Parts: sequence; structure tokens; C-alpha cells
Amino acid sequence: MTGSHWIDETGLLHVPIVMTNSFATGAGVQGVLEYCAREYNDKDTGLCDWFVIPVVTETFDGYLNDIGSFPIKPSRIIEGIEKANGDPVKEGNTGGGTGMVCAGYKGGTGSSSRIIPGKKLVDGKEIELTYTVAALVQANYGTKKDFRVGGIPIGRLMIEEEAKVLADRTDPEAIIKATENLRLQEAKEHKKDGSIIVIIATDAPLHPTQLQRLAKRATPGLARVGGIAHNSSGDIFLAFSTANEIQVGLKSNYDPWTATVPRSSEGFVDDWTINALFEATTDVVEESIYNAVCMAETMVGPQGRKVSAIDLKHLRKLVTKFT
Repeated sequence: MTGSHWIDETGLLHVPIVMTNSFATGAGVQGVLEYCAREYNDKDTGLCDWFVIPVVTETFDGYLNDIGSFPIKPSRIIEGIEKANGDPVKEGNTGGGTGMVCAGYKGGTGSSSRIIPGKKLVDGKEIELTYTVAALVQANYGTKKDFRVGGIPIGRLMIEEEAKVLADRTDPEAIIKATENLRLQEAKEHKKDGSIIVIIATDAPLHPTQLQRLAKRATPGLARVGGIAHNSSGDIFLAFSTANEIQVGLKSNYDPWTATVPRSSEGFVDDWTINALFEATTDVVEESIYNAVCMAETMVGPQGRKVSAIDLKHLRKLVTKFT
């Protein structure tokens, strides 16, 4: 995740977050900079009197994508920024998630949100309101044997049933052998475990330390689905709040040598009352991963490489059976 050091230093997010593949990080950086230069350069001189460090995240899609041909150009990044809107997020084989694989099935982009109750003190009175917590994931990690849905070991059950089809259903040893062969085949086809990017957004007024804490709560959500953060798996989480907009740098009009409390400062959520936000974060990450897998479609990549989408009818049958 480029630009993360600046977020750690200042607690501020200045730019759109780009989610793409490993070899398109450069295009992502260039695209954001070109967009910013077009929109925010001095209109009289055409020069930049500001700087930004783009935030570009990546996961590796080299199994299903001819990644070395560099199909993503800066112009595509600019197009993505221009088309960003408040519509429901397209899930599955979309955006940066197009070529991703999750838990042995076709993966990709997933999203989910929760609304939780909140309160705000205004002139000594409690005002009831609501806050939203949402997640956007780019799921490209894990193995089929670890995949779980609602605590049910769906991946393992599907492997076992597939093995029964390949072997003599009445011969336990043949089923065990077929199951092991399927696991070895999966490991051979997908030698490198992938990664997952989780972006968490909220309108709750949280300060940077609280947002770091919120981001960490993506971990139990990932674990519920069977993620165990294998070696080389890049599990990267970022949380941001839209509650307060802060003028910084040359636009702040404050003396940089006089410590000043900005008028926009409205306080933050009390730590003692933050648990519902943590719980919602865990829930939306779990559900976003389900959506990424369940909304994905079978894809064929270079040299006939194929990753199948999960069988939703079979999934529904297993979940119903064990709940």
C-alpha cells in the first residue's frame, strides 16, 4: 500500500484509494497524480503548489491475467476516479478484483455495510443518530480446504464430495486418496497464496488511533472465513472516517508556528462506547468476502488457465444442511 507512511505520520487521507494488481501500482500512482494535476494545478500558471502521495493497493492476479503485458494504464485509473459514485458497488469479477482467486474459487471485489446506533451531546442534551461502517475488499487469498461460511467448513466438504464423485463411493480408502489428490492438485495450480486488501469506511468521528484499532478488527472477520495469513500473503487493512474535513497545508491559513485548535474540531467517539463499531467492522469484512466469492463468475485466463466460481446451489444445500 503506497502512501501508508504518510497516513501513519499525519493520520490524514488526501487522495482516492486505488485497488489494482501488483504490476499496475505504477500506473495507479501516475493516474492519481495526473488527475490531481489536471484538477488542482494553479489555473494561471499551470504549476503545482502542493504535493500528494497516492494510496495504491495491490494483490497479485498473475494466474488469470497476463500481468506482464501491463494492461492497466494511468488513463484507466483516471477513468475510475471520474466514474466513482454512491451507487452500490459492483461485486465479483470487477475493478481490481477482476482476475483474483479466493479460497480456490473465483474471487474478486466484495462489499458490505452496517448501520449502528450512536449518540452525540449537543448543549448538554443527548441527540440520537446512526453511524455507518462499510468495507470494500479485494479478495485473492487462501485455500479451498480452509474456506468457511458461517463456521461451516464448506471448502473441505466440497472437496470431500468432489472426491466421492471421482472415487468409488463405497471405498473409504479410495475417497481419502481422491481427497488428498484434489488438495495436491489445488496446491500445484496455485502455488503462491495471494493476498487481501480491506478498506473500511465510516462516518463515525474517529481519530487516527481509533481508526488503526478499527482496521485491526478486520482480522477476526477474515479468520471467520478461513483466512490464516499464510507466508507471503499480503493482508493489508486501512480504515478512514469521513466525519471531519480538515484544511491542511497552504489552504489552512494558520500560522505553522502557532499551535492552533481548528474550528472544525468536533470531538471523537469515546473509547468506552466503540465496541459496536468494532463488531460491525468484523461483520462487514466477513460478509464482503462472501460477496466477493458468491458474486464472482468462472474465468479463463492465459493458456487456458481456469478458475471456477463457487457452485451457489451446492453452497446453499450445504449451509442448509448444517444449520
